[in-house]
Amino acid sequence: MSLPLVSVIIPTYNRREYVQEAIDSVLAQTYRDFEIIVIDDGSTDGTGEALTARYGDQIRYIWQKNAGESAARNLGIDIARGQYVAFLDSDDLWLPNKLVKQIVVLRQNSQVGLVYSYVYQIDREGRRLPGAPLGESTADVQPVFENLVQSCIFAPGTVVARKDCLQQVEGFDLTIQYGEDWDLWLRLSLVTEFSAVREPLAEIRVHQGGQWRFPNLNTVDRMLDDHLRLLRRAFLLWGQDHARASFLQRMAVANEYDRAAWACFQLGENERASHFLSHAFDIDPDRCTDMLRLARGIVGSLAMQEQMNGGHSSVDLEEFIDTVRAHMPECASELGKRRMALLAQCHLELAHQCYQQGNHQLSGQHLARALFYRPVHLTDRGTMSFLADVVVGTNITNVMRRLKRQVVRNAQD
Repeated sequence: MSLPLVSVIIPTYNRREYVQEAIDSVLAQTYRDFEIIVIDDGSTDGTGEALTARYGDQIRYIWQKNAGESAARNLGIDIARGQYVAFLDSDDLWLPNKLVKQIVVLRQNSQVGLVYSYVYQIDREGRRLPGAPLGESTADVQPVFENLVQSCIFAPGTVVARKDCLQQVEGFDLTIQYGEDWDLWLRLSLVTEFSAVREPLAEIRVHQGGQWRFPNLNTVDRMLDDHLRLLRRAFLLWGQDHARASFLQRMAVANEYDRAAWACFQLGENERASHFLSHAFDIDPDRCTDMLRLARGIVGSLAMQEQMNGGHSSVDLEEFIDTVRAHMPECASELGKRRMALLAQCHLELAHQCYQQGNHQLSGQHLARALFYRPVHLTDRGTMSFLADVVVGTNITNVMRRLKRQVVRNAQD
């Protein structure tokens, strides 16, 4: 019997129902030359019995004593018979044309060792969450390493890689619990070329079981430590000694302290958040005056809180902004004082997000609030063009009259 070209590796732990959905999404592929390897990392919920009964010899099922997701994936790589390896987390799904589109890229270009794609987000029940597919704004930006050190821009479930490339960098690092995939992509990017299929080919499930998406007090410090450690190694392996390398490393480290800060704000650990922000600002002083970055941090933190609460948020934007302002580091005190401008910028961010999600009515409401808090945006051509798009079909004259009256009532910030 000929060997399969692709080995699909699915690690799982106590996800009996989800893993069956994941396997079904692989079996529904239009491309058929693959094997499915399920590595059960010590499940106790009857996963093995359920999979054996349902799939039989359609999958290779292997149980191991609980050793972590990275160990499970590495075992899968070791026993894979395919020339290419594809990863799929047991709570995520593939679209039917995923493999066929990515295998074409690998077979046509021997220099490419990894292909990834955009991805949809779905909720616990598999419904797609609103918003643009993840990766749409960053995928396939070159050079890959310089893009990757700023953030992990794609998920394991989007990846198909050459097995020999994975073996060359010795697979996943078992000592990294948070960001193990990011660490592997960084090391791979230094030995092979990457390519992207510029469309969503997978669906990532957003739920409390995905610990890296929902940090808690016990994981924030560990996540930060792991991320800083993998970044240090990545830059050492890169081996570049020039001003841009130094700049990229500073920005990457500052980003991690920034993310830790917003995770703490999200969890109500405001003093710790202030501590982490101080580190980020010390490394990158330009952040002390960056209103847009601050607004995006606030909006992103609120969005994560909403996801953690099943799509509902009890946190008021203005209250949250005031909490953040009260805990701004001293170096950014002037930025924190600009309450009206910050409120306006946050509402602008929310307006753009709602517009991208197709909710023009809510987008218009956020845009109106932005202009209420910061009437000077009425003189900004880009904002006015956005306003025209949002309010098409409404009484623009009345909207503009109300907004202009605020210019008289509110002092410019």
